[in-house]
Amino acid sequence: MYIAWYNGLLNDMHSDGIWITATVLSSISFMCVNLKAILEMSYYTWIHVACVGLSIIVYYVFHFCYSGIPVLQGSANMYYVTYVTFGAGNFWLLHLLCLSACFIPDISFKLVKKYFFPYPWEVARRESIKKHKILRRLKSNKTISKEMQGKSTTNAIELKETV
Repeated sequence: MYIAWYNGLLNDMHSDGIWITATVLSSISFMCVNLKAILEMSYYTWIHVACVGLSIIVYYVFHFCYSGIPVLQGSANMYYVTYVTFGAGNFWLLHLLCLSACFIPDISFKLVKKYFFPYPWEVARRESIKKHKILRRLKSNKTISKEMQGKSTTNAIELKETV
């Protein structure tokens, strides 16, 4: 982030100033917090997804509206900053790189922890899922064999192979 700010986000190789830097930092941190909240949810409902989605939409709409007002409380420094910042391709590249830098270590740590150092309840859950899959297969084989009673064995074998 520092290198992008120091060299200039807008490709003119000048320091961008406090308003552009603040817009970039607040946008990246806002998205990071919302995506982290989604990542940490155990159960997803339409209410959770709608609230996070609306939160993101309202954030950007507010930025566009606030930046479009020329004078707000005596300061015109924020005027048109969002349009310039969000219009720069470097902003979106920096956004993507910072979010990736935040989430790749977190997701990697969770995956390593889950598969190499699982909690006992995770192991029990995996075993339970395996048992249920085996039981479902056995039940489906029994129903197939009941349906096939009275038919030739070749038809029963063909039906089992297709399942």
